[in-house]
Amino acid sequence: MLPDLVKLPIKQLAMHQISNKNNRKLMHRTSEHQNLLDMLTRFSRDGQCNSVIVSGPPGSGKSALVQSVLQEAGKQRDFAGSVIVVQLHGLEHFDDRSTLQAIARTLRVESDLEGRIFSGTNEQLHFIISLLQSGNAETLRVLFVLEEFDLFAQRKGQSLLYTLLDVAQSRVVPVCLLGVTSRVSVGELLEKRVKSRFSHRHIRLRCDWTLDEYVAVALSLLHLSERAPTGVGAAEKNDFKSRVGQWNSNIDSLLRHDENCRSVLVRHLQIYGGRPKPLINLLSVAVALLPDGESLLTAEDLKSAQQSMLTELALPQLCDLSIVELCLLVAANHIDNGHRPVSFESVYTEYVRFCQSKMPHLQYERDLIRRAFDSLLESGLMAPASDSAGCGDLGGVALGKREEFVCLVPPEILVQGVNQYPNRPEDVRQWAARCCKR
Repeated sequence: MLPDLVKLPIKQLAMHQISNKNNRKLMHRTSEHQNLLDMLTRFSRDGQCNSVIVSGPPGSGKSALVQSVLQEAGKQRDFAGSVIVVQLHGLEHFDDRSTLQAIARTLRVESDLEGRIFSGTNEQLHFIISLLQSGNAETLRVLFVLEEFDLFAQRKGQSLLYTLLDVAQSRVVPVCLLGVTSRVSVGELLEKRVKSRFSHRHIRLRCDWTLDEYVAVALSLLHLSERAPTGVGAAEKNDFKSRVGQWNSNIDSLLRHDENCRSVLVRHLQIYGGRPKPLINLLSVAVALLPDGESLLTAEDLKSAQQSMLTELALPQLCDLSIVELCLLVAANHIDNGHRPVSFESVYTEYVRFCQSKMPHLQYERDLIRRAFDSLLESGLMAPASDSAGCGDLGGVALGKREEFVCLVPPEILVQGVNQYPNRPEDVRQWAARCCKR
């Protein structure tokens, strides 16, 4: 901590603490962290080629987990001295051409590609990898990190994925493929030839935290260090410790014992599940709403922040949905008023019942309804009820009776969204309004 920070108001110190990624502990991700770290250690030490998918709902900490593991692995001599990390993103590198350019740029072989003409992705990528063999073929390794892995899997022919896995199997240069995705059924997107070369390792991030675990994460984000930096006077140091001590004491009492505060966290946990990102957003908004000065956080601040999040984040998304997607959300809320997990089958049955009685023209084929449901999962408006932690097979998740999901849009916000929906049918408005009356 710099000496100047001692003079900052507590509000600014708290905002710095919450927003600083280095201060965010990956709580309850110990086993997943160790599994991934062990795999990368074997890769850097023995050149053991592998491929793995890290999946979880949006905001569950997938990217944070991967970056934390890369940072820790980078401290190992074998990894730092022999592994080149190529980080790609499905939104930024939207086609094979831009992806290959990024790979060549990271591997510093762009000049070797000038003036050459390749017949396709396979030939160009094999040529790029072959350039790495000279001199240090026994020690050099390449780790490919593919964010938004599902976007790479949706490309026609999946040439890039196939070639990367083919190179990994050929062991011309040790290659490891690490995919990160929020897509529930990512395994179903892979072609047979790609699946046959995949290691089928799958790390799923669990999001079924208890309230006590959720409170512990919130405490770690809000708790400030009382250790004053060197180079400040005794008076400033005592004042700093006093202000921080008062803040920490209030945070402990608020989160552990205040029933109104805990009810806000319970609702947040029910709506968003045990995902770190929505909790970070809640605390950031609550602290930002504090008046300037030495104000202390209250349960009312958290409640206002939660309402602001629900209104400002969910409503714009609702207005951009198709009418089928909107009706599926209403159907999910009608099942036990949205208080328990739902299956695709139960939502589909409720949707069909409504269409048969009120809007028969919305009775589309089951496959289309299923794709609309999957779109809600990808957008984060619905999420799996729980994801088992640890490693598993890359088999995808089938939307059947056994798989359960939760609707992340509360009834009152859904009603507001339906009321603001452009050209919304009156029958849909009345159907949604009944969600809040049940």
